[in-house]
Amino acid sequence: MASRLVLLGIIIGMWVIFALILWGLWAFSQKLNANGQKIIDEPVNDATRTEPLTRGELAVYVICIGIFGYIAFDSIHSGGSPILAKMVAFPPILALFNARRRTGRSLFFLVAMFTVALGILLTIPLLGDML
Repeated sequence: MASRLVLLGIIIGMWVIFALILWGLWAFSQKLNANGQKIIDEPVNDATRTEPLTRGELAVYVICIGIFGYIAFDSIHSGGSPILAKMVAFPPILALFNARRRTGRSLFFLVAMFTVALGILLTIPLLGDML
């Protein structure tokens, strides 16, 4: 019973730390820069178009990400290098991100989703030990 409480405490502590990290990042991004604009509202790329992606553009990006993702996944499982797989998979994802003008909010959202995914990835094995 004590080991379950320890594992539960580790899980809760990890999620509290993740939440504090994201809160600190959000609080820092609310500061004003020299221009009087919030850091989170500044553009993170040089694109000038701000309208949403059309269905056709989005379909092209999704198809490219799917094809290159499959190639990367297949190369890793056939004994290839994970580093080379990343080099194949990341350019279409970055192209999708840079297709339109993005602000710090998009970047914060990506960091938050990565943090949640990491937390879930670390929580599942600990919960498996508890059951």
